[in-house]
Formats: sequence, structure tokens, C-alpha cells
Amino acid sequence: MPLFHRSKKRDNVNVKSRGERLVEKYLSLVEQDNNTRSSSPESEDVKKEDGNSNKEDFAVSNCNGTKKALLIGINYTGTSAELNGCVNDAKALKEFLVDQYDFPESNIRLLTDDGEDEASHPTCTNIVNGMRWLVNEPEPNDSYFFFYSGHGTQVKDTSGDEPDGFDEAICPLDADENGVLIDDDMHELLVTPLPAGARLTAMFDCCFSGTALDLPYVYSTDGKLKNTNITKYISRNLLDAAHTYYIKQQRESAKGIIRRMSHDLLDIRHVEKMGKEQLSSAADVIMISGCKDDQYSADKPSEGHGALTSAFLGALKEDPHQTYQELLVQLRESCEKQSLRQRPQLSASHPVDLDVPFIC
Repeated sequence: MPLFHRSKKRDNVNVKSRGERLVEKYLSLVEQDNNTRSSSPESEDVKKEDGNSNKEDFAVSNCNGTKKALLIGINYTGTSAELNGCVNDAKALKEFLVDQYDFPESNIRLLTDDGEDEASHPTCTNIVNGMRWLVNEPEPNDSYFFFYSGHGTQVKDTSGDEPDGFDEAICPLDADENGVLIDDDMHELLVTPLPAGARLTAMFDCCFSGTALDLPYVYSTDGKLKNTNITKYISRNLLDAAHTYYIKQQRESAKGIIRRMSHDLLDIRHVEKMGKEQLSSAADVIMISGCKDDQYSADKPSEGHGALTSAFLGALKEDPHQTYQELLVQLRESCEKQSLRQRPQLSASHPVDLDVPFIC
């Protein structure tokens, strides 16, 4: 998608860098470890096994509270990167959520190219404002649905925190002028504000979307945990951590911190503990994406929808009570039957039981 290859990161979302959060978490864990050395072996083992003792306890949402949705569909009409089915995707999701899951129309914000006024256009500002609106004043058992259909991209990483040199991002309608939204920003805007027991269901029908929300637990079609993304997360942020602390002129302190962090990366327990603390959430967050980070998601002009959205709606309309595992299998099989080289992904903020019915 040449239109967005030169897109810049959104620089006014005001989220703390991963490196800065990582160093803060590391120093906190060092202090915890020092304190637990004086405690009993039994209590120390419990803390190590838990790895999340400072976080609010995770809770599954029953989704019977307030229901809200932010649905974004961008066709980029009249540009060289024009798509066909994204606006249809967002509108179909709205109808689906109202009819199948009792979302009030008044609690659904739709951002599309053909919106009636500027406030309903999928610009960067409107998307960020929409994300903040979506998770404003969240409560346990609330259910929030975020949907994006449009271009996904990878932008040059400038902080050194990505092993491949790129951040995953989504492309607002005005991306060339006002930048893209990267995975760090979306996690901070959508996941971080949520309390235990609040549900966010996120769906990205776009390219390079596998880890669009940076959730740590990725599942396979047999319902087993496939990859926690923990080691990758920790190692790729060391350079960003060093950069952050050097910029703040804490040079001698930074040298010692980074040296010790590098040493501790050799101990998988430290890696798991730091990563889980940083990426996991007490909230009940489930994300479905159209493909892996290194894959493209297909736009299906003949169907008037994106491949993922078409498969998702078809599967749940046929069997509204299927489990998350069954849904993931259906999504994968739909793409395989069409000979599409994309593998839909399912990830979560915490270990989850995929053998329960899909709800939102």
C-alpha cells in the first residue's frame, strides 16, 4: 500500500514509551525480590508462580452491563489505496451487534468515509477520540466492541524497540497528513483504562494485524496457548529503555540498569514475570485479527466485505453459540477454502478458556 509507506507515527497521543514502562516495572520487581528474600520460601514460591501479585485480580465479564461499540470502516475512496468492502464491514457489524447481542444503537459510534458530517469521518483525531469515548468510565461486566476495517501497515520504528525495525499500525483516512496509530498507542488507549471484569472485544480486519493490541497470550486452533510474546517483548525493549534513560541524562544509572536487565533476561522467570506484568490486564480482553503481523488481509470485492469480517459474520449467524475455539477454526477454514494466504489470530490479555461460547 504505497500511500501509507511514508506515514509517520501519531505523536500527540501522549503515551509513555515501552522502554520507560519496562524500566519502571523492572525497578519495581527488583524491590519486590529484595523484600521477598526475607520472607518464607513458601510465600516466595507463591509470588514467583503468580507473577502478577501487584495487579488487580483478573475477572471474566458476563457482558450484562453497559454495551458500547466503536466501528471503523475506511475505503479511502478516490485514492490510489482505495478498498471496496471496509465501509460495508463496519455497517454490517453494527447491524449484527444490534440484532444478535442487544447493543443499543445510541451506544454505537460509526466512523466511515461516507459519514454524514466531519465528526463521523475516520480521521486520526476522531478515531482517538472514539477510543477514549468507548472505554470512558468503564465498569465490571460492561462490554465494549472495537472494530477496524481498513489498511494496516508497518512504519519505521524510531525508538529501537522493534526487532524487525517496524511498528504495526492502522491507517486513518488522513494518515498521510496526520499519521498512523501504532500498537503501543492502541493498547494504552483501549486496554489500559479497563478494570477487572470489563470486556473489550476487538477485531482488526487489516494487514499486519496479528499483535495490533500487544496482547500477550496467543492461541492455536486446538485451544492451546501458542505464544506468550513475553520474551520477544522484553528483549526488543532493552534498546528503548536505554534510549529513554539516556535522554533523561541518567547515564550512569542507565548503564547499571540495562546491564542488570540484560543479565536477568537469561533467567526465563524474570522474563515471564516482567512481560506478564507489563502486557497483561485485569480486564477481559479478546482480540480477533485477520492475519499474522507479517501477512496481508484480503479485501473481497465480489462479496463486498473483507475476508475476516465475512467469515466472522457467517460463522456466528450460522451458530451464535459456538465456542471461541470453534470460531477460530471456522475463520481459518474460511480463508483456506478461498486459498487466501492469511491466518486469522486470536489473542487475549490473560489465559482464557476457549471452550466457552462467544459472547460480547
